Amino acid sequence: MKFFLRIIQRIDEFFDYISKVCALISGVLIIGVMLMIFAGVFNRALSLWVWLFVEEYSALALIPMSYFVMGYTLRWNKHLKMDLITRVIPMKWKLICGIFAAIFSLVCTGYMVQAAIRWLTYTIGSSVPASYLD
Repeated sequence: MKFFLRIIQRIDEFFDYISKVCALISGVLIIGVMLMIFAGVFNRALSLWVWLFVEEYSALALIPMSYFVMGYTLRWNKHLKMDLITRVIPMKWKLICGIFAAIFSLVCTGYMVQAAIRWLTYTIGSSVPASYLD
């Protein structure tokens, strides 16, 4: 009986290791996709070139990111979250990141509202037909 329990314990340890490795791969993929999207947006803003591979690779990375982390989530009852980074930084930097995120969100929202208003005035002024009228 002890031998059987020992084998089950070894199998459980092996699957613990596998789930941690898969969670690490998912974390690296999340960071990689985030950096790739950021670089693609930054490149489009500066050089007006569009990297088509960014959307394709992001969509392809979504599959292993979703499934690799399932074992870790079920085994440890934890989820990969964005607070993974902010959990280890000092409180001063958490506050700075929070302020930066709020300002960045307001700037992005303002830009998107301004762009939407510009597009709306252009479509009304130019009598652009709606796509559902085709």
